Amino acid sequence: MKFTAVASTAALVAAVTADPIGHGWQAPKPGYSRSPCPMLNAIANHGYISRNGKNISLPELQNGFKEGVNFVADILTQVGNIALTISTTGNASTFNLHDLGAHNVIEHDGSLSRKDMYFGDQVPFDQATWKTTVSQMTGPTVPIATAGKIRLNRLAAAQAANPEFTLNDLGTQASVADTALYQIALGDMVNGNPKTKYVKILFEQERIPFNEGYKRKDDPITQEKLDAVIAQVAAVV
Repeated sequence: MKFTAVASTAALVAAVTADPIGHGWQAPKPGYSRSPCPMLNAIANHGYISRNGKNISLPELQNGFKEGVNFVADILTQVGNIALTISTTGNASTFNLHDLGAHNVIEHDGSLSRKDMYFGDQVPFDQATWKTTVSQMTGPTVPIATAGKIRLNRLAAAQAANPEFTLNDLGTQASVADTALYQIALGDMVNGNPKTKYVKILFEQERIPFNEGYKRKDDPITQEKLDAVIAQVAAVV
């Protein structure tokens, strides 16, 4: 009887922390399209949008983020509309995830996990870049103050190393939003501070850490809430 109780408890814990039914993580196959954004890739890897990352519509993108991490539709409108203007699908209503690798549109120099375009392909995860970033995440969580400093340090290092370093207005906005995105999605909607292990899983595996205890928020993440976290990140000096 005692064994049954223990087994039942273990099964319950496993059920609570497992990937949602129908949205188990799968690594991208050869030929799949992926972006320079870990969160966007994770949404595809879990099947909240087409797993192959191709011919994505704006409504599909918006619904995928809502189902995966409970972002309201408006947050994805700007990114989706930008993607549609540089789409390579041949259809003005869809885009491929790789289209977001266009330099200084969404992708930008000084990424936390991608090399600058000057040094090669800027779309895939770059272990060397990430190693420097993650080495600064020394505690059990990543507070906004720490995340903001990491962002500034990465930009300074990129500017020093890259003779063609550029960061236009869109790139600057994306740089701040990148940090705010993982703060609010994986942490508290007001104060961020996600668990470091969650951040590592997102960037290194492009996976939402359901299996490690992450739970999709009951309350939607609105543009207003995201903007408040963006402002906190931008205020770090």
